[in-house]
Amino acid sequence: ERPHHNRATEQFAHRCVPSSSSIKITVRTSHRVMLTHPAALGTLPSEWYNASNLQWLNVADNILSGYIPPQIGNLSKLRGLFLHDNQFSNSIPTEIGTLQQLAATRWGRNEGLVGTIPTEIGLMSNLKDLWLHRTQITGTIPTELSQLKELTDLRFHYSPITGSIPEVLYGLPQLSRLDVFNCNLSGTISPHIGQLSSLQLLRLRANRFSGEIPSELGLLDHLRTVWLHGNNFVGTIPDDICLQSSITVLKADCSPINFAMPPLISCACCTTCCDTSTQVCIPTESNTTSSFWD
Repeated sequence: ERPHHNRATEQFAHRCVPSSSSIKITVRTSHRVMLTHPAALGTLPSEWYNASNLQWLNVADNILSGYIPPQIGNLSKLRGLFLHDNQFSNSIPTEIGTLQQLAATRWGRNEGLVGTIPTEIGLMSNLKDLWLHRTQITGTIPTELSQLKELTDLRFHYSPITGSIPEVLYGLPQLSRLDVFNCNLSGTISPHIGQLSSLQLLRLRANRFSGEIPSELGLLDHLRTVWLHGNNFVGTIPDDICLQSSITVLKADCSPINFAMPPLISCACCTTCCDTSTQVCIPTESNTTSSFWD
C-alpha cells in the first residue's frame, strides 16, 4: 500500500527545491518544511539540525539518501518527522527519544535502514504514528513501546523483526492499526489482545505465529480487518469472533492444504480462506481466487 498523508501533513507550507541534485532550503526560522520537488536527490543539510524552531519536517517520497545523525535530537520542538519513501540508510539514532513533542515519526520504505528499534522511542509520550515498515531493521519489538499511550498507528510490516508481540503492547488504549505482516514474528496471540478496544486493523499475515486464535478478538467492537493467514494457527475460529458484526474482512488458513489435506483452521465466518502451501486464497462467496498477498 502507498502511505497516506494526514491533515497535519497537508497543512505544511510548501517549499520548493531549486535543483534535483541538491537541497538548499533555509530552515533556520521556519516552523514547517515540506519538500515538494519530485524525486529530490541528495542528503539533508547539516544546518537543518540546528533549526530550533522547526516543528514539522516532511521530506517523504523523494530519493534522499545518507543517514539521520544524532543531531536530530536538537530539534526539540519537532512534532512531525516524515522520512518515508526514500533511500536513507544506517540505524535510527537513539537521540530521537529526546523529541518529547513528536506526534508522528515515519521511517517506512527506507530499505537501507538497519539496526534495531531504539528503546528510547518509548520516551516519546505524545507519539501517535510509528512507521518502521519495509526496512532492514531487525531485533525484537521493545517492551518500552507500551509506554506510548497515545499511539494509534503501528507499522512494522515487511521488516525482518523477530520474537513475539510483547504482552504489554496489548495495553495500548488508542491503538487502531497494528501491521506486522511479513515479518519473522512467532509465538502465540495473547487473550489480552481483547484489551485493544480501539483496534480496527489487525494484520498478522505471513509470520510464524502458532496456537489457537483467542476468542477475545470478538470483544473488539471497532475491528474491521483481520489477516491471520500464512501462519501456524490451529483450531477453530471462535464463535465470539464470528458474531462480531464490525468485522468485514477475515482471512485465515481455512482452505484444504494443497487441495487435499484438512485445513489448519476451521472457520465458519471467514470472508477468505487461504492455503499457505499453494499461496492461493478463495473468497468464500465466490469461485474466484484472490492474491495471498492482498
